[in-house]
Amino acid sequence: MITEIIKTSQAYPSNIPIDDTVILDRWHRAKDPYFRLFNGNASIVLAEDIELHLSTEDKLTQFYQFIETLSDSGVLTDELEHFLFHNKTSIFSNKIVYPKDKEGYKLSKYLKNYISDPKILRQTQDLLSEYIQADSLRGDLILSVDILDFLTASENTAGWRSCHRLDGNFRSGNLSLALDDTTLILYFAPKQKVQLPVFPQGQLWNNKIWRMFIHTNNFHSIIYWDRQYPFSNDNLLSIAYEKIKELFPNFSSPQTIGVKTLILNNGVRSILNSNLIKTIMTDEVYDTRDIIHTEDSLAYSDLISSPAYVPMVSIDTTNYFYQRTCLANTMLDRPALHYNNHMLYDIKIGAEVPCLSCGSHNIIDPSSFLCANCLDKYHIEEDFFPHCVRCGCRRDGTQRGHSLSETKWYCNKCFNLDYEYKEGLTA
Repeated sequence: MITEIIKTSQAYPSNIPIDDTVILDRWHRAKDPYFRLFNGNASIVLAEDIELHLSTEDKLTQFYQFIETLSDSGVLTDELEHFLFHNKTSIFSNKIVYPKDKEGYKLSKYLKNYISDPKILRQTQDLLSEYIQADSLRGDLILSVDILDFLTASENTAGWRSCHRLDGNFRSGNLSLALDDTTLILYFAPKQKVQLPVFPQGQLWNNKIWRMFIHTNNFHSIIYWDRQYPFSNDNLLSIAYEKIKELFPNFSSPQTIGVKTLILNNGVRSILNSNLIKTIMTDEVYDTRDIIHTEDSLAYSDLISSPAYVPMVSIDTTNYFYQRTCLANTMLDRPALHYNNHMLYDIKIGAEVPCLSCGSHNIIDPSSFLCANCLDKYHIEEDFFPHCVRCGCRRDGTQRGHSLSETKWYCNKCFNLDYEYKEGLTA
C-alpha cells in the first residue's frame, strides 16, 4: 500500500523501483508499544460522533483560507474580494449583510453577480458549501500510529495544506515521524472515508479536517501537544486529554509553557528564532533545541521553530524525576535541578528514513522519498508530477494558473507574486 501511494503521489516513472519492506519493518518495531496499548490495532477511536463547531477565531481562519483558495485558483477578483470581506461575519450562515438592499439574501446564489462562468460559479459555490459545513461537522476523534495516517497527515479534501503534504518541502518528514518511537497523530475526521487526490484510484482513506501530532516517551513522564492544523480547537484537545487520562490518570492537563519573546535590558521586546520553554513548578527556562532532539528528523518541528505556536505539555506528576525536580528546587540544588529537568522533559522526535528505492541509504532531502545516490542515479532534479515552479504545489486539476510547459506551471498565487517570470507565459 505504501509503495502504491508513493508511486501515485510522486508520479515516479516505471524505471524507478519503490519498495516499502524496510520502512514497514522499522515502523512496526518503533510503534510496537502503541500497538500493544491499542490492543493490537494501529489506532483507537477516542470519541465517536462528535459535532464540531468552530469558534469565532476558527471561523476567521477558515474565511481567510477560503479567500486564499479562491485567489490560488484565479477566481478572486477585486470586486468579489470586496464583497466577501463585507460579509465575512455572516458567510457561515450563508446570508448577505452587505449591500444593505440585499440583506438576508443567500450569499452563495449572489455569487453569480461576480462570477460569470457557470462551471466556475458551481465550483465556487461547492467550495463555499464545504466551508459552511465545516462549522457543523460530525465525526470521530482518533489517536493513531497508522503509517497511512502519518503519510496523509496533511492530505485532505477540506482545502487546507501544510509543508507535510506529499508535494511539500517536508513530505518525507511524515515517514520520519512514523518511524520514531515517540510520535502519534491525533485527528478529527468524518466517518465516511474519501478518495484523497494522492491515493490510487478506488482506495479510500480518512479525510482529516483537523489534526495534531502528540509526542511522548510512551506516556512515562511527558506529553508534548504539538501545533493544531489547520485551526486550534480547545474542545478536541480537552476530549483527547480526558480520554488519555483514563489510561494514564496522573498526567496534568495541557499547559502552555512556551516563551515567544524576551524583554531585553533596554526594554525592547525581542522575538525569538526558536521556542523557549519554562518548566512547570520550577520555572527554569530552556531552549527547546536543548530539550527536543531532532537531529535525525526530516519533519518540520513546530515545537522548535514555529512563530505561530506556543509549546504545551502534560506531566505525570507522580513521575520520579518530577518529584526530584521539585525537591531540588526546594533545596536550591541547581545541578540536580537541571539533571532531573532534562530527564523529565528531554525527548527525541523523528527517525532516519531509508530510501524508498534502494533501502540502503538514508534520505537526506526532506522534500524527496529517495536518497542522494538514487536521485543522482535516476537523474532526478525536480518532481515528476505537474507542479508550480515557484512554490512546488501539485497541479491537481482544481487550480487555475499559467503553463510554461507540460510539467512546468505557475499556480495563480505565485504567478501574481512573481512578476519577473510573467513574460512569455500562457494562461
